[in-house]
Amino acid sequence: MLRLILVGGFAARAAVALVSENIPWPDELFQYLEQGHRIVFGYGYVPWDFRYAARSWLLPGFIAFWLWLCQLAQLDSPTFYVPFVKLVLCALSTTLIYSAYRAARNIAGETAGLVAALLVAGWYELIYFAHKPLTEAIATYALVAVLALVTERTPTTRQAVAAGWLAGLMTALRVQYAPCAVVLGVYALLRWPRSAWVRAAVGAGVALLSAGAVDRLTWGTWFESYRVAFGLHAILNASAWFGTAPPLWHIGALTATSAGLIWPPLAIGWLRRWSVSRLPAVCALLVVATHSAIAHKEYRFVLGAIPLAWISGAILIVRGWSPGGSVPAWVLVLLSLFFGVSAAGLAYRLPGESRVYPAGPLLARTPMLDAYLMLSRVPDVRALLSRERAGFRPPFIGTGGYYYLHHAVPVYFPSELEAAGLGVADWPQVVSHILRPHATVTTPGFRTLGAVRGLDVLESLASDADLRVVCPPQGPENAFFDRVLSPLHLRVSVPAADPRCR
Repeated sequence: MLRLILVGGFAARAAVALVSENIPWPDELFQYLEQGHRIVFGYGYVPWDFRYAARSWLLPGFIAFWLWLCQLAQLDSPTFYVPFVKLVLCALSTTLIYSAYRAARNIAGETAGLVAALLVAGWYELIYFAHKPLTEAIATYALVAVLALVTERTPTTRQAVAAGWLAGLMTALRVQYAPCAVVLGVYALLRWPRSAWVRAAVGAGVALLSAGAVDRLTWGTWFESYRVAFGLHAILNASAWFGTAPPLWHIGALTATSAGLIWPPLAIGWLRRWSVSRLPAVCALLVVATHSAIAHKEYRFVLGAIPLAWISGAILIVRGWSPGGSVPAWVLVLLSLFFGVSAAGLAYRLPGESRVYPAGPLLARTPMLDAYLMLSRVPDVRALLSRERAGFRPPFIGTGGYYYLHHAVPVYFPSELEAAGLGVADWPQVVSHILRPHATVTTPGFRTLGAVRGLDVLESLASDADLRVVCPPQGPENAFFDRVLSPLHLRVSVPAADPRCR
């Protein structure tokens, strides 16, 4: 039964990953995928975080490893490596299903484990996030795995070390999940033999030191990205730069995305007497509380609370009926309601869901990304004038980046060429291809190569013409960060100069 759930869970995740092509948060692309591409192929955009060593290379390095394998196998086209990396992440996310099974089984028995695995395998958000290279997602997998390991009655040496290592990895990836690591560590300290707890502490130390060593190798100083991030948030309150939300925003968001289903298991799980069965609810509420105290809020931050809630729900369901008998009707009703809400969520039909996922339907394909994939298959791209999306600054944030384009060529934007004093008549001298909103009028010197749902891809009529290299005036973004970060006396780790002008 468990094997069937695991296979079905992976199949659902892989299907969504391959059907959809959208990025709800630009961090997914430009902080992780783009930087992994830059490591392997030597070019890519450099966001401000990587100018000032404000991000660890842990996750970009993981992405880079798989891209390097693709390069080694000479399968380094986005048409291959984009779905390949997605499937790797889907396989990694399947560990969440197994961890949920082990955690619930350890707490309430085999039936609870299978119910927890079924709920985690079938919840639409855990399916949707499976192919997303986000630190919150990887930290969530580690968090539930730690829960599964610390609830072992007599942990082996390997299990104890793994629990500590995963707790350290979870903290290194998402520091805000550290309170959960502390709670689980205290539980292990109270229940485990001293020798097992010491082994877990060693595992945690190794994971944290490894994260520091990655910073030493990439930024030149131990734990540099964590030091910079602390200064940004503790001294400059940098999270507020990107928008703020009320303290209860995450509670409202979780209510909207689950039609309120998430709260009964957390409320009842919390109210039960203190026992191991309370652990999932305690950790879930800690994740929500920790992020509710931060001014800047994004829904992905509290992803860790979702599988913990369903583990708690599985335990409560099984303890409400005799597993030895037939399944009561009320259990079947609850499961039907659960999967009905999950299906509605995946179809983008839940009330209020669009406010939490404003980028659009979860199964949609973004025309910009598909257009960049189309251009990646065009062999003679020498310079691109890309569509510019309002509200994205710097403008490359609204594109597919070099991860999707995969051509080491200049990419310009209309506002940049305008600032450089170049008009439409100058475009044939500057770019070989144009990506623009669909229009009935022609662009002098270009013809239509193809179209992608409202976007036209144009190519130059003079494909062999020499192109001018344009160095548009530097945007205000780098100057802004240079100014506001000056109190921290940070060393600029990557030059601000645009790589197109080197």
